[in-house]
Amino acid sequence: MSCGSSPVEPQDLAGSYVATSLTFTGAQTGDFLAEGGSIQIMLTASGTTTGTMVVPASLSESGSQETLDLTGTFMVTDDIV
Repeated sequence: MSCGSSPVEPQDLAGSYVATSLTFTGAQTGDFLAEGGSIQIMLTASGTTTGTMVVPASLSESGSQETLDLTGTFMVTDDIV
């Protein structure tokens, strides 16, 4: 995301986001969302994150669906999150 000459700050990105497209590559290639995966994340103005990533059983190393916690922090450097 770029905002021209104005630097991007965490508060500019605050909000909820969901993946609408995600392709995986490696030993196989495919559509993560079509396989049943999902990603939902909330970015706060203070630079923290909450959310989940659901990895479908068909793509999980364990063979079971996994829900991963996306709690953490983010930062913006040179307009790159």
